[in-house]
Amino acid sequence: MVLYEMIGGHLPFAGATKSDVIVSILEREPPPLEDDAHEPAIELKWILHKALRKEREERYQTARELLGDLKDVRRELDTQTTRERSIRPELSGRAKRSKRGSLFALSLALITIAGIALALYKFVGRKQPNVVLPAAKVVPFTTFPGRELQPTFSPDGNQIAFAWNGEKRDNFDIYVKLVNTGTPPLRLTSNPADDLFPAWSPDGREIAFVRQSGSEVSIFLVPALGGPERKLYSGTSAFFSLYDYGNGLSWSPDGKYLAFSGQRSPREPNSIFLLSRESLEARQITTPPAGFLGDSTPAFSPDGKVLAFVRGASSRDVEIYTMPAAGGEPKRLTFNNRSGRSLAWTADGREILFSLWASATFRLWRVSAAGGTPEQLAVGQGGSTLAISRQGDHLAYSQESRDTDIWRVGTSGPTSMRPTRLISSTR
Repeated sequence: MVLYEMIGGHLPFAGATKSDVIVSILEREPPPLEDDAHEPAIELKWILHKALRKEREERYQTARELLGDLKDVRRELDTQTTRERSIRPELSGRAKRSKRGSLFALSLALITIAGIALALYKFVGRKQPNVVLPAAKVVPFTTFPGRELQPTFSPDGNQIAFAWNGEKRDNFDIYVKLVNTGTPPLRLTSNPADDLFPAWSPDGREIAFVRQSGSEVSIFLVPALGGPERKLYSGTSAFFSLYDYGNGLSWSPDGKYLAFSGQRSPREPNSIFLLSRESLEARQITTPPAGFLGDSTPAFSPDGKVLAFVRGASSRDVEIYTMPAAGGEPKRLTFNNRSGRSLAWTADGREILFSLWASATFRLWRVSAAGGTPEQLAVGQGGSTLAISRQGDHLAYSQESRDTDIWRVGTSGPTSMRPTRLISSTR
């Protein structure tokens, strides 16, 4: 609770009386620290989330365990990450921005996410085990201020939908932009809550997305050309920050089902569910082990027979699994013991691309859908959320970078806990 207050400037649980505070501690989740003034590192959010879990066995068991994770975050934040050199410096400079952080907690300003990059490469499965991949041509697809995340291709590959927190950087909405044109994006949503994880329907007519309001998540459909929204589902999610760790959506190729991550009850970890588009019935198909963070980021194979997803034992131990889409025992594909997210099948269904946190940055990797040793791609340093076109000739991914600045925070008076930049660097 002290660490939360140091970062956010307020207590995680509040109430008019002591009794109200106790009820808040026992029954309510603390508000996410995601406002522009106090956006902590992704990993620090997970540390806070684990430290404030309701169940005793799910929290840190010792101060040494908590200290170890904090030290890991500090070491990673001391390492700068840089953007791909294939993106022109003037575009890179426009897309970068600093995020305010807490001077008391790690003394650093944190995450910036540059725009979405587009890699032109034929992503098909390898027929030989040791093929060396040629370098892909990478071009910037978006260079807007703020954060552009979670790209998804239209079925014909000519458009990309994505989440963007706008020029004011205050709220995520869903946008659509044509590939290979300079036309401005079309805004599809304008709700005060965060709209995230767009997923294009197989017929190209609609886009599903997740709307997050606190711990409540809802799934909506909106016409791809804009129009009235339709709610399909509403529930809760155990994930502290959806746009960082994922409640991604995936359509079955026949358009009958949406796979998503959610909770059966607020005290359980996230599981994978299949939502029927026709009946709106949600059926749970995975059950993570007790004490795990849960399952997320589902992705249907191109033929619809297999579902890939990630299962997190902790924020730093997230692995890829596959299972029959109709239900069955999950099979573990990776054994990295690191933080992974975002999955995309190659067009022929032989491989799965994913992003993996290592050496203080995300990188893109590929692994055989049958299992095997993952291989790093020649592109995608700093790449997180990703998508592959149905034709297999384009890869889109959001590219992350970090700026490290020193901020000053007042400790008393009306400007207490209001940070101001002291030293800035974009090296």
